[in-house]
Parts: sequence; C-alpha cells; structure tokens
Amino acid sequence: MSILFVGHGIDKDNWGNRSTSMALAQMLLDKGAVGDYLFSREKSIRLGGLKERVAGKLGRIRFPICSASIKRLLEGITNAYRYIQTTPEESADWILKNEQKFPFLKSLCDRIRGSAAIVVNGEGDMIFSTPPRQTFLFLLALLELASRFGRPVYFVNSIASSCPKTGLNEETLKQALRQLKRCSAVALRDPVSYKLLHNSLPDGLCSYVPDALFSWRRYFGNFDSNLAAASKAGLELMRPMLEHTQFATVGKLTGDYVVVTGGSRACRFPKQARESYELLVRRLLAERITVVISESAGADSFLRPIARRFDLTYIGANTPILAAAAIVANARTFITGRYHPAILASLGGTPCIFLGSNSHKTRSLQDVLGYDVPHEYGAIPSVDDIEGIIEDCQTIRNEGTMLRSRIAKTVDDLALRVEGYYASITAGML
Repeated sequence: MSILFVGHGIDKDNWGNRSTSMALAQMLLDKGAVGDYLFSREKSIRLGGLKERVAGKLGRIRFPICSASIKRLLEGITNAYRYIQTTPEESADWILKNEQKFPFLKSLCDRIRGSAAIVVNGEGDMIFSTPPRQTFLFLLALLELASRFGRPVYFVNSIASSCPKTGLNEETLKQALRQLKRCSAVALRDPVSYKLLHNSLPDGLCSYVPDALFSWRRYFGNFDSNLAAASKAGLELMRPMLEHTQFATVGKLTGDYVVVTGGSRACRFPKQARESYELLVRRLLAERITVVISESAGADSFLRPIARRFDLTYIGANTPILAAAAIVANARTFITGRYHPAILASLGGTPCIFLGSNSHKTRSLQDVLGYDVPHEYGAIPSVDDIEGIIEDCQTIRNEGTMLRSRIAKTVDDLALRVEGYYASITAGML
C-alpha cells in the first residue's frame, strides 16, 4: 500500500526535525506502509517565476504606516502569485488552477493522487501565531487537496499551541479545525496540545500520543547503570558516526560532562543569547564542570564563538543523529531550550534543565516525563536564572543514578505507548 509521508526532516540541519521524522517513518516502514516522502524543505518551497519571486518578497514585508487601501493593493499583488493563499480552500483552488505551470505543484498533486493514504508529521508547525506560519498554511492546503482527491489523512506527532509572543490566532485555529475534522486520526504529542483541541474535534478522533521519538528508547535501553561505563559504552558504539562533530572525540566525552545547547526562542536574538550563554558557560566552568557545547540546530550558531573562546568540545548541527543522541543521552545534565534534543537526552535517562522556547513545549515535556516540579528558566537566562541553573546542576549530581533510572523508566513506558498507537493506526491503513 502506498502511503505519502509528509514532513520528513532528514534534509534539515536540526536534530529534532531529523530524529522525530526518522523515528515516525521507521514505525511505518516496519509495517511496510510508506511509499513516498514529502520532505520538510518542500513545505516552504517558492515557485520559480519572476512574478512569484517578487510577490514572495513583498509578502514578507510589513507595512505598518501604509493606508488600508495601499495594504489591500499590496496584499492583492502578493496573493495573486503565491500559491499559499488566505484560506486552505483558496490555496487548493490556486494550486489546481496552476499545477500544469509549475513542476512542484504538479508533483505535489500527483503524489497526493497516487497515494492510498497520507501521514502528516505535524511536529512543531501547528503554532497559531500572527501572522500565521507559512509551513502550517501549506499543510492545511495539503489537507484540503487530500480531501478533494478523496484520500484519508492521519495528522500525527504534532504540537498545537498559541504563540508566546502574539497569542492565539483564532482565524487560523478555525481553519485548522475545519481541516482536522475530516482527518482519519489526529495525534497530539503532549497534554497541553490535546487540551487545546480535543473538545473541538469529534469524539474519538483526537488522541494524546507522546512524541514518536520516544520509540528510540530501544537504542539506549541496555546501557550499564554506572554513568561512566554507560557513557563509554554508548560513545564507543557511535565512534564510526562521529565524523561531523567538529572537535568532539570519544576520549573527550567519556565521564562526567554537561551539555549546553540553544533554544527555539533564544536563536531569534543571537546577540543577547550569546552574551547570556557566555555568562552561563563561564559560571559552569568556575564550578569545575566539564562543558560540551551542542549546536542542535543551525540557528544555534551563536554558540560557536563561545566554544572557541573557552576551547570547549563542540557538537555541530549536522552530526549524525544517533551519534548526537549518544552524546546527550550519556551526559550528566542537559541544559536546553529545545524539545526533541531533550527527548534524545531522556532516552538515556539524562536529566534536563529547561529554558524557554517558542511555545509551551519545553514546559509540557516536563509533565510528559513526570518531573516532580516542572520549571522553565528564561529563554535567554538572566543572572538569577544562571545561579538557579548552577544549583540545579549540583542537585542533579547529588541525586546520581536514581534520578536517571526514574527518567529512563518513564521513557520505557512512553515508548510502549507510542509504538502501540502507531502499530494500531498502521494496521488500519493496510
């Protein structure tokens, strides 16, 4: 059976995109269910004509001082040549009208028509921001096309969140609910996302299912309970895959170390983030803590100068994903403002200290993992935040392997739940 898998992230310089989409695709492949892929970069592809390129640039400009009539004129120009329109229905109309003119649109429609079902890896796109995310509007247009072609859609592994900066975009939420109601299944990856949508969807359609990435626990479930031995075993196993880790070597990473990475909100303010993270690293080093810097997404490149300044082991965004996972899963502590890298760390029982992000995800993940007192420091940590992080590092060190074992046991349970859900829906497709 041919399944179109939408949102495969192996083409991204982002550990989260790559790992969770690979984990989800693996579970489908195990049942022989995937026939074709639509990659993450294709969700934001731009059409090639001159008019389309000009319109795309105009569409990204804000016009705060223009009169209403000029704004309407500019919006009319941009929408005339952008295939993502104001509503999913308008987008689908435009795509079908112009599919023969643009190879990408024709390929998109042909892939949908040629599939028996569609699995959408919703991941982090469903954040109801103002203005709406173009990648999410693309997914809504795809759902509309699938409905018109009579293809069932499984919208899974997704967040559903308001934007911490602009709040909840009610119009985009209405459009999303209109499309999701026609899906065969909707799986949201955390309880906060589930709470936002489930009452607005038909009974039995929407489920809370932990992130697909928890299924990778099987790669980390047999490590020795002694941290040093576990670290050595895990990293030795990954030695052939460490060719893109910048300065990292297995020898440097055995033993007791703390990994520091960026965040989905901090990376939007690289100057301020660099100054704050440099203070954080300086304080960690003053406490004689071995620090490893991890660029878990290309947008975290503000961390590179910090690694160079202090001559620290640096793990790049394009590190082979299981090697990256082995590094964070065997750390003493992981300090992060990113969601999926925190799951990768938790696969080995590594306790995380969470920083703020671009949604509720880093806070809600603590609920999923059963943290006793969920807490989130600022996305760009203040001086007081940094002192709190130092105290937390010491607390984690004092708790030792008991804390790791508790996290690992929780992840074992989450992995079973994830695998059971996807086995069930895949059986329904086949």
